[in-house]
Amino acid sequence: MRKTLLLTSLFVLINATIYCQNIQTLNKTGITEILLNEKVDGYGSFGVSSIGIPSNDMLDSISLIGYPKLKHLPDSLTDLKVYTVILNPSQFCYQNYRNGLISRADFLTEFKKQNRIIADTCRLTSQMVRNYISIVVGLDNLHKPKYVIDANGNNDFSDDELYVLSEGLYTRQVENSKKVFIEYFDGKNVMNENILFAVMLGRSNIKDNISVSFSFPQFRYAKVSYEGETICICTDQSVYVNSISILPDRPNFQPLSRDKAIKPNQYLTIGNVDFRFEPISQNLNKIRLIRENEPTDKKISKSNTSDSGLPRTLVSAQVGKLAPEINGINVWDGSLLSLNALRGKYVFLDFWFTACGPCIQEFPYIRKVFDTFSSDQLIIFGVVEDDYNKKIKQFMTEKQVFWPTIVKSYSTTNAKGYNIPSWPTSFLIGPDGKIITTNLRGNELFIYLENLKLKKK
Repeated sequence: MRKTLLLTSLFVLINATIYCQNIQTLNKTGITEILLNEKVDGYGSFGVSSIGIPSNDMLDSISLIGYPKLKHLPDSLTDLKVYTVILNPSQFCYQNYRNGLISRADFLTEFKKQNRIIADTCRLTSQMVRNYISIVVGLDNLHKPKYVIDANGNNDFSDDELYVLSEGLYTRQVENSKKVFIEYFDGKNVMNENILFAVMLGRSNIKDNISVSFSFPQFRYAKVSYEGETICICTDQSVYVNSISILPDRPNFQPLSRDKAIKPNQYLTIGNVDFRFEPISQNLNKIRLIRENEPTDKKISKSNTSDSGLPRTLVSAQVGKLAPEINGINVWDGSLLSLNALRGKYVFLDFWFTACGPCIQEFPYIRKVFDTFSSDQLIIFGVVEDDYNKKIKQFMTEKQVFWPTIVKSYSTTNAKGYNIPSWPTSFLIGPDGKIITTNLRGNELFIYLENLKLKKK
C-alpha cells in the first residue's frame, strides 16, 4: 500500500542463543513442510532493525481505504499522530478488493506497486484479517512525547495504556516492547497470536514534530537435518521481511548481512542440494521446502549451456545464482535494454524510485562509476519504479542520471524475477550472468570495481 524504508542498525552486536530439542528432517525427494515453531524474544539473524512509515494524515484516500475506524484517542495528548503498521500489505490490499472496498483497477495498481502478480493471491484469503497495528503518538501537558498501542486490536484506545516515548531504545527493544494481538492467514484459516512490538523515538525529533520508528524484536526458528547436516532456519517476526535465513547449528550467532535473506521462490543449499523456499502461512511459522531435481535438466536452455548433461544453473535474484532476465525500453533512446543481451560484461543493476531520498543520494557515486569505467566491460542498468508523472526523462536530466534506464511500471518492462522490498536495491552481475554481490553503497561500488581492474574510459 505504500513504500516502506527499512533501517538497519549495525552498530549493535547481537548474540542470540538458540535451544531446541526438536529436529525436523527433510525428505530426500519431493516436498517437506517445516514448522518454525520456536519463538524467541530477541533479534533474529539480521540483527537490530526498524521500520519508518508516514503517519496516516500523509497518505492518500486510496491508501487509507480499509484502515480501521479508531475510537477514544487519548484526549490527554496534543499534536496527535496516528500510525497504522500493515503487517501484510498484499493481504490487506486483496481483502479490501474482495470485499468491495476498492476497485479491481485500484487493486491491480497497488499489487503491481508491491511487485506482486495475480498468481500470488493463492496465498491470500478474502476473509478480513486484522493484520495491522494502530498506534497514536502525541505530547502530554509537560510537552513530553508519549504513545499508546491498540494492543488487543479492538480499534479502541480507552482500554490501552499510555507509555513514555524514549530515545536510545535500539539496544533495549525487547524490554521496552509490548505484546500486541494480530491475525494472519495460515493457508487454510485465519489464526491469531501475540507478538512483541516496540515504538521508538526517531533521531530526527524536532519540537512539535515527533519522529518515530517501529520494531519487532522477536524471531522464529527451526532446526532441520538433511543427510547428517543440521542447520537452523530463522525468520524475523516482522512480516515486512518475508524471508528466511540459514545458520549453522550452533548455540550462538552473529547477525548476517541482508544479502543472505532468502525470499519466496529462492533457494537455500544444504550440502550440495538446493531447496526452493515457499511460504505457507503469512507469518512464516509454516513453510515448504521443495527439493530440486537431480543436477541435470534435459530442458535446460541454450542460454545456460549447450550441453544438456551439464549441471543446471538455478535462476534466482541471489548471490551465486544466475540473475533473472529483465528487459524494457531504454528511457534515453527507445532501444530495447536486456540483461541477457549484456552477457560477457559486468552489469550494475540499480532499482530506485523518484521519491526515494537514499536512492538519489547514491546517484553521484553511480555517476562516478559511469564516467570512469568503459562500457566495453561494465554497463550501468537502472530500473526506476515510477515514471514521475510521465516526466521521467526530465527528472533524470535534473539528477544527471544518464546511464541506460527502464521504467518498471511500464507494460513493456519484464522484471518478474525481482521482488524488491526496499529501495535502493542493487546487484552486481558478472560476465557469466551470475550475481556477485548486492547493495554496494557509496564509494564501496567504485572500490570494488577498481579491484576488478576494469578498463577505464
